[in-house]
Amino acid sequence: MGRRRMARGVARGARVLVLAFLVVTVVAAVVAAAAAVAAVARRVVLSAAPGPMPSPSASQPTPIAETSRRDPASPASPASRASHVSQESASRPRSYRVVVPKCGETNRRLYLTKPRLKGNDVLELQERLRALGFFSGKPDGVFDLSTDAAVRAFQRAVDLEPDGVVTPDTWLKMATGRAQTLPALTEAEMPSGERRIVVDVTKLTLTLYAGDKVVKQYPIAIGKWHTPTPIGEFAIIEKDYAPGGAFGSRWMGLNVPWGGYGIHGTNRPWSIGTAASAGCIRMFNEDVEELFELVPIKTRVFIVGYEPEGDITRELGPGATGQDVQVLQYYLRREAFDAGPLDGRFGERVEAAVREMQKFYGVPVTGRVGTNELYLLGLR
Repeated sequence: MGRRRMARGVARGARVLVLAFLVVTVVAAVVAAAAAVAAVARRVVLSAAPGPMPSPSASQPTPIAETSRRDPASPASPASRASHVSQESASRPRSYRVVVPKCGETNRRLYLTKPRLKGNDVLELQERLRALGFFSGKPDGVFDLSTDAAVRAFQRAVDLEPDGVVTPDTWLKMATGRAQTLPALTEAEMPSGERRIVVDVTKLTLTLYAGDKVVKQYPIAIGKWHTPTPIGEFAIIEKDYAPGGAFGSRWMGLNVPWGGYGIHGTNRPWSIGTAASAGCIRMFNEDVEELFELVPIKTRVFIVGYEPEGDITRELGPGATGQDVQVLQYYLRREAFDAGPLDGRFGERVEAAVREMQKFYGVPVTGRVGTNELYLLGLR
C-alpha cells in the first residue's frame, strides 16, 4: 500500500514537472515572438523616418566639395584633374547624398587571372597602354599575358610596385591628358531663360543653353560603338555626389528607360574627346562640378547626332518602354505625326499619334502598333 502511494506521488510530481516545463517553453516562445515583432516595427519606423545625413567616416566616401574652381591662369595638371578631390565648404549645407552611379562604368581592380577578366575597362586600359607605348598588341578587352606584361612595364616606369594589378593609383599615373582652358562660370553669371543641355555625339560636345543663348560648351567622351550613348530627349532626374574612381566627383542621372545612363566625371581624363565609355557621358571633373551647380533636376537633355536605331519585334501599346518605342516615335515624327519627345515611352502622345496615323491610312483605329502599322511607317 505504501509503495503504491509512493508511486502515485512520484507520477504526480513528474506530471507537474512536465507541465511546468511546457508552461515555461510557451512563455519563452511568446516573449521571443513579441521581441521579434518589436524589432521589425522599429526597423520600419526607422526606415520611414527622415534622418540626418550620415557624417563622413572611414567606412563612407568623403563627399566632394560642391564648388571647387581652378584658377584659369594656372591650369591644373592632368594628374590633379584625375584626382580632383577637395574639402566641402562648411558654409553650405549638403543637399545631395553619396551614391554609386548605375551606369556601366566599372571601378574593379584588373589583374591576370583565370578565367580572364574581360570588359570595356580592360579595352580602355589596353588602348591607353598602347598610346603610352607599353602595349603592342591589338586591344581586345581581354586581360591576358601580354596585357599583364604591359601593366608591369608601365608600373616599373612610374615607380609603382610592378605587381600587374591595376588600381586607382595605376589609372592616376596614366593621366596625361590635355589641359582644361575653359573659364569658370557661376550661377550669378547665367543668363535668364530655360536651361537645357544638348549633347552632340558626332562633335563630342555638351552645350549648355539658357533660352536660345549658348552659355558654355564642354568637351566630353561618349560610348563606344558597342556600348553607344543613347540618342533621344531625356531629363536629369537625379543629382548626386559620385564616389570617385571611374565616375569622378559628380553624377547626374538621366531618365533613359532602358538603362542607367548619366553625365559624370572621370579618373581617365585622356578619354575626353573620344568614344570610350560604356554609354554614359564623361566630363572633366572640374567641368561636371560646374555644370552640376548650373542645372536643376528636370533639366531637359537632348542627345543628338544620328537616327535612333533598333528593330521593332513586338506589338507596342500604351505603357511600353524601350529603344523600339523610341524608333517608333522617330518614324511617327518623320511622317508628321506628333509623337512627343524621343524618350522611349509609349504614353498618351504616342497613342494619339498612332491613332491619327491609323485614321489617316484608313486602318482600324486601335492606338496600338502591329505589323500593319510597321508596314505603313516603312519599318517592314
